[in-house]
Amino acid sequence: MLNSRPLCAVFGASPEDAPTRVPEIRTGDLVIAADGGWRLAAELNLSCDVVVGDFDSAREPTRGEHSGELVRLPVEKDVTDMFAAVQIGYERGYRHFALYGGFGGRFDHTLANLQTLLWLARRGASAELIASTQVLTVLHSDGGCPAELELGERTSGTFSVFAFGGAADGVSILGARYELRDSRLSDEFALGVSNEFIGVTVRISVTNGSLLIVQPEAHD
Repeated sequence: MLNSRPLCAVFGASPEDAPTRVPEIRTGDLVIAADGGWRLAAELNLSCDVVVGDFDSAREPTRGEHSGELVRLPVEKDVTDMFAAVQIGYERGYRHFALYGGFGGRFDHTLANLQTLLWLARRGASAELIASTQVLTVLHSDGGCPAELELGERTSGTFSVFAFGGAADGVSILGARYELRDSRLSDEFALGVSNEFIGVTVRISVTNGSLLIVQPEAHD
């Protein structure tokens, strides 16, 4: 997905599992920091086009630290700063997202970011929540054309596939040690946890519902 353009890269403030590398930011891409996420972006030598947040737990950047757009949010609101940042990207026409600094730390915020992946997937956008050792994404189909995702060839390692937001039907996992064909995954039983790569491309698809997919971070 990270090769898809234009890309909206969103940086959160969680330092516990910050990425060690980021995609190349190209002309037409959008970089947004959610609240204190501007510090993570700065550590990675990236300039933010937008910084959005209520700055209740992290200070607001100075003009010397940030020269882009600043969107201040009220402390009392119905959405997280990360979700507000994603909304800005979506409303500006972006449909490919990479979220950083949004995993680890507070579990409730991690879960909120997983729900943000689902929100994007149900609206036709692709998104990844990227940490130092793993990548999480949501695959969604509303019963029309199957949604499909390929995981690159690996000779070792594991990945997991979970029904997310309800049961998922027409689920196939091909090219893995434990294959599944046109089956139902329940959101009450983790049948798809800890599958294994076997050196060929893994193909995952779903015809109705949503899948949360957890895979190792790719390294060059």
